[in-house]
Amino acid sequence: PLVLLYTAAGNPTVQGVAYSTDDRTFTKYAGNPVLKQITGGNRDPKVMWHAATGRWIMTIAWPLERKVRFYASPDLKAWTHLSDFGPTGSVAGIWECPDLIEFPGGRWLLKVDTFAGHPGGTGAQVFIGRFDGQRFVADQADGTLDRLIDRYHGHALRLDVAEASEFREAIEARLEPLEQGDRQGADEADLAGLACQGRRRTHEE
Repeated sequence: PLVLLYTAAGNPTVQGVAYSTDDRTFTKYAGNPVLKQITGGNRDPKVMWHAATGRWIMTIAWPLERKVRFYASPDLKAWTHLSDFGPTGSVAGIWECPDLIEFPGGRWLLKVDTFAGHPGGTGAQVFIGRFDGQRFVADQADGTLDRLIDRYHGHALRLDVAEASEFREAIEARLEPLEQGDRQGADEADLAGLACQGRRRTHEE
């Protein structure tokens, strides 16, 4: 089955689970919410499997507190609080849409979107550090700001080997005209859809 976690916005704001057996229609879990309101507006759960500890890790935003909170679960239904990160780096605007990404060599990237205090308005900041399955520790207190305007709500796309190969071929097919110097030959909207990330003009432009 396909399982998703989502924010049920309102008062209170809580996190729920829904599942699908046909990849088209979803049924809400009868035991919702799986995570009650932590603070007003807590939202944007991003869940990943952490192989080292054999459990699911949820990264969720505390917008007004400029924090990211980490939870763990063995079954996507019962969640235990692990730790918090922040406030640090850019704190002028609320924090949203966090994402925790593992890289080879034991390095991790924590991405947090900022709604203000960024060149051009909304944007993202990233922290490089380590995550041991319990706590994220950044190498530096200040995050690195993405200098592209309005790059917001971006998330890593995690694929298995077969899916990644097909995805890469699709991207390369769209990039070929660009590599040949024909920048008008590629439909940027289509490319943005494939790459799950829109192209934006830089602040300097």
